[in-house]
Order: sequence, then C-alpha cells, then structure tokens
Amino acid sequence: MVHKKIGKESRIVLVHGMGKKISGKKPVLLFSTTQIEEIIHAIDIHPVPFAPDYLLGVCLWRKQIIPVVDTFRRYGLQTQQTPRISSDDRYIVVNATGTVEGKKQLLQGVLKISKRIVTTEIPGSCSPVAINSYDIDKTIIKAVFEYQDDLLIVPNLASIFGSI
Repeated sequence: MVHKKIGKESRIVLVHGMGKKISGKKPVLLFSTTQIEEIIHAIDIHPVPFAPDYLLGVCLWRKQIIPVVDTFRRYGLQTQQTPRISSDDRYIVVNATGTVEGKKQLLQGVLKISKRIVTTEIPGSCSPVAINSYDIDKTIIKAVFEYQDDLLIVPNLASIFGSI
C-alpha cells in the first residue's frame, strides 16, 4: 500500500449520521471543503409532485432553483423516527461536476444533513474498503473507508444530482 502525504490544506467536512448503523459502524458522510458552498440552518422547501421520497423538493438559492435531497433517506440510513423536515435540520449547498446529456457541467444541490458537522484534516489511519462490502446503493458512492467505529462514505454528488 502506498501512503501519500497530505498537506494541511486538505480539509474535509464530516457529517455524522443520526440514522441506523451499517454492520455495527456509524455512517459518516465525507465531503471535501471545496465541494461545499454554504451551510444553511433553514430554507424554504417547495415540494415536487411525484418526486422520490428522498427528494424533499426544490429551493431558491442565490436566484437559482436547486433540488433538496434528504441525504440519509437517499442512502437508506434513516430510522422510523427520522422526520422528513424538522427545525434541527442543517443543509449544505454542494457542487459537483457531472455529465448531463453528454455535456460536462457544474451541478448544484442542497443536502439535508444532521447537525453534527465537523471540519477536520483527513484521518491518516482510515482504511479503504470495497463499496460492495455494505448494503448501500453503489451508484451514489465514490468510496468507503473504515475509521475507528465510523464508516466514512464519500458521496457521488454528480450521480445524486445528475439523476434528478
């Protein structure tokens, strides 16, 4: 295994899940700080008829209409007690580069997340694991790492927002 030194400029944002565990590990979503435009405490969400359960609706952000996705519902990690929308929710506006109709473009969207957000450096002692080791939709995951009692999940944002 090759270990690469990572400078202090490589910061990440960890979003700790409030949902169910995966094979005894707590799910934690891992984002690069460059993917995150803004963290929002409250937004006006407008429902979309006939949308999938994880698509909460759309919102107006900086004069753009963008989708709002319930992250843990999308990954199947919600519990029965997880409300669709509550005053404790936090939202992050994220960017991804994806291909839509054969053209490469910037995709933006809002993810509903838990309020347990931590900005830190990349943990040096995390181990990559095969994506198919866990029962999660593989099309919306870029990578999975084990770190202590946590399962770090790197979302495939282009896949999530490109399919809406």
